[in-house]
Amino acid sequence: MGMPKELPPRVLTRQDRARIDKMLGDYVKTVQANYVVLTEKDGQFITKQGESGQVDMETVAALAAGAYMVGGQMARALAKDDFNVIYHEGTKDSVQISMVDERTVLAVVFDDRATLGMVRLYAKNLTKQLQMALGEAGARAPGTFA
Repeated sequence: MGMPKELPPRVLTRQDRARIDKMLGDYVKTVQANYVVLTEKDGQFITKQGESGQVDMETVAALAAGAYMVGGQMARALAKDDFNVIYHEGTKDSVQISMVDERTVLAVVFDDRATLGMVRLYAKNLTKQLQMALGEAGARAPGTFA
């Protein structure tokens, strides 16, 4: 097994962030999620949308990324390709964590106002939109802005 490939830096402009925030905000409204967090796989917080109250987003971002990484290790231990989505159900709130691309994780926190089916269905479309937006940002040479 070789070393993981080094990914070029990805710079998000204000326009990129506004576009991504709109996607996330629309998703939160559509599925009635509490909030969504977009984070780098290493736990670096990117952005969030929705009402999170007093929750520390830096901590949520790091834990979501860590949970996804643990799921990947579990998949390898079970000789599976990977788990694309991880779901944690709580007594009040639930969390769906999914990989957007090779370096980005999406966490959706929701309660009983949202159904798991809606969260998952619309997350697939959101993931495609985010892949496009993040791919365009990553394709830009560092230091150049659209």
